[in-house]
Amino acid sequence: MVFFQKKKQNFLLNQFFFKQPKEIVFRSLSQCIKEVGNKHYYSRGDKVLRVINTINSKNDFKTTLGGCMIKKINNTVIISKEI
Repeated sequence: MVFFQKKKQNFLLNQFFFKQPKEIVFRSLSQCIKEVGNKHYYSRGDKVLRVINTINSKNDFKTTLGGCMIKKINNTVIISKEI
């Protein structure tokens, strides 16, 4: 499940988002990062895969990619614009 907060320009991804087939998760997450980061190009595939693997293996973490701040808190991933 994905929620977009238009006012804050955030995507909220719950745990079920990452239980989809790998290709769907990869493409969807890449699109979310591209939109929030307001970039013309997608982030590099190996970096997106690294973020997906970290999300699946750790409880809480924070990183940046493609002009976005990606935070995992409990079972929710928040993608917001990097300040």
